[in-house]
Formats: sequence, C-alpha cells, structure tokens
Amino acid sequence: LSSNDVIATYNSELIDDGYQFGIYNNSLRMAATADQDTTYSFLNVNIGGYNDKDTISLYLVNNIFPGNGYSYFAKCQQDIHFHADYNIVYNFRGYIRGVGSIIGKTNDIDEDPLYLDADLHIDPASPAIDHGATPLQFQFIPEVDIDGIPRPRGSGYDMGAYEKE
Repeated sequence: LSSNDVIATYNSELIDDGYQFGIYNNSLRMAATADQDTTYSFLNVNIGGYNDKDTISLYLVNNIFPGNGYSYFAKCQQDIHFHADYNIVYNFRGYIRGVGSIIGKTNDIDEDPLYLDADLHIDPASPAIDHGATPLQFQFIPEVDIDGIPRPRGSGYDMGAYEKE
C-alpha cells in the first residue's frame, strides 16, 4: 500500500444521526517502498464542508494500522472529531497531522503487530491477540474472522482480520 491516503473518507458528516460508518477488524500493511514523506497520512478524513458538524459518525475499531515511521496516522481536512479505539497504530510520526482529533484511542496499542506472513496472519506473540473490543462495546464487531473462524477464541477478541486459534 502507499503511504499517501491509504484510506480516504469523504462526506461522513452526511451520515444521519443514529447511524455510523465503521471500519472494523482489518489488517493492513504499508509497502516497504512507501514514500518517506511527513506530509502523507494513512487516513484522510474530509467532510467536504456540507454542514457544521464537528463530530462525525466514523468509527475505526479493532484494526491493525502499521506505518513507516514518516507518515501520520490521520489527516483531517477540517477541524472535526472521529472515533477510533482498540487498534494497533504502530510506527507513525504522530496520530493527527494538522487539525481535528480522535475520540477514544485509550485502548490503542503502539507495538509491532507481528505479522506471520504476506496474508497478514498474526504471530502467537502478537499484541493484537485478546486485546480487541467486543460487540458489547461496539455493536458491529464481526462474530467471525475473514476465514469464518468464530470470535473470540481465547480470553478476548483479537484485533485485525484474523482470530488466532
């Protein structure tokens, strides 16, 4: 993946009250050849200026976001707030470049996710294991992983696309 706007969201402020746009239980990787540029970000949040909301219904939960040490995790085009927690946010220059802020991040982990392979399975020693949010905390946490394995296996839900057996 590139280090420039790997995930771009637009017009999230148009989501009706009571609804949300969520990115849950994904495992991502930044390419080894990604630009080493501090103006880039992994996530670009742009509301387009259609209204005056200062908090949008964007949720990032149980994901693994590894950086390259140069880019920022997120860049907000406007002074807005979005929700993110229970993620591995590793090897970024900082959380936010410029304006805006993240609601949550209390349970984020800043450690190497320890991927086992190119398919992004996690190592048995990964900090992602048993540290994810539950459906009681965020109602849209998937009940199975990308391979159809039920969640949780062990003492808690895993972060990322795969539940470690």
